[in-house]
Amino acid sequence: MSGIALNKSLLVLRQLGFIFSNVIGSKLPKTILRRLFRYVQSDVLVKNFDGDLTISLNLSEHMQRRIFWMGYYSEDIVSVLNQYLVPNMVVLDIGANIGEISLLAAKRVGTHGRVYAFEPMDNIANKLTQHIELNHFTQVEVHRCALGNELNNQMPIYSSCGQQVKDKNEGLGSLYSKDNQEKPIQYVELTTMDVWVTRQSEINKIDLIKIDIEGAELACLQGAKETLKKFKPKIIIEIQDFSAERAGYKAIDIIDLLSDLSYEFFRIEKTGKLIPITRADLLDFQNVLCIHHDDMNKTP
Repeated sequence: MSGIALNKSLLVLRQLGFIFSNVIGSKLPKTILRRLFRYVQSDVLVKNFDGDLTISLNLSEHMQRRIFWMGYYSEDIVSVLNQYLVPNMVVLDIGANIGEISLLAAKRVGTHGRVYAFEPMDNIANKLTQHIELNHFTQVEVHRCALGNELNNQMPIYSSCGQQVKDKNEGLGSLYSKDNQEKPIQYVELTTMDVWVTRQSEINKIDLIKIDIEGAELACLQGAKETLKKFKPKIIIEIQDFSAERAGYKAIDIIDLLSDLSYEFFRIEKTGKLIPITRADLLDFQNVLCIHHDDMNKTP
């Protein structure tokens, strides 16, 4: 079967999976297809991502394969975006990867909104840029730098901080290596959110920040305190024990830092349901929505 014929067949199967899942009210048909075709290696152009967006997906890669067969990779976060994003908002996507959240945010904030996507790894940032261009989004800017609590023009970045994975996963790039012998993928610019924001004269508000940077979440927040105090944005952040430990801190340190800045916390369930939590309620892994106490649109 030629590559074109294979891709057409895959797209038909994908559509059938969506149809049957909707009919029976279960993700099982989509899940079965994802598992059956786990080892297919093909690049497929999807023209109905989130209904009307275009995205190019490499089916040999974990996250991209899941987007293809299931619709989204971060369905829980998508639910939060749907609930809170409206036209004209400003979003920072830190750890943008190939652009799933950046694209969805750009669609929701519209042409008069703004999305700043941070992705320091060149091979991934190239695909992120491709997706922005495919969708003709002028409201998205890609910044090829990492955000932390210091400035460094030659910061090493690694393939992961040591997660055990069963297949190719390009979304685990980390500033923290799994051991002292690992060679970095590349060297990137590291800056702080506070420094970056002060250099953007056009920014007069930030409505929402998504942070998923494999262990560097605490450092990013440490370098963003003035920005958070000034704009009081909602924050969607990945909090997990493994990457925190590799980076030399405890997951609860993130909660403590944001608590000192008057934030409240909601665990984002797989269904998108928001559960109020405290530092005592943290699991090994979760996405958390952080809402400032003064936010007028605070309650889920």
